[in-house]
Amino acid sequence: MLELNKQLKGGVVNIYPLETIGLVNKKDIKMPPASNDVRSMIEFVRLKAQADQRLSTLVHNIFSKVVMVKEYARAL
Repeated sequence: MLELNKQLKGGVVNIYPLETIGLVNKKDIKMPPASNDVRSMIEFVRLKAQADQRLSTLVHNIFSKVVMVKEYARAL
């Protein structure tokens, strides 16, 4: 996969070993404070109902740590 990405001159590829998916507890991830100009990416990412629960945990572990900010100064 990495070689194909290199050939295609693709972007950054993140690899997550499946055995580490369940290691991070959802309760341990700090969510950003509720605000109109700061939103967690997890609010915008949805999986299909039939998705594997392990995938749901992985998506939560990744996207709950990423926020979108309306103004650059606020992000700093």
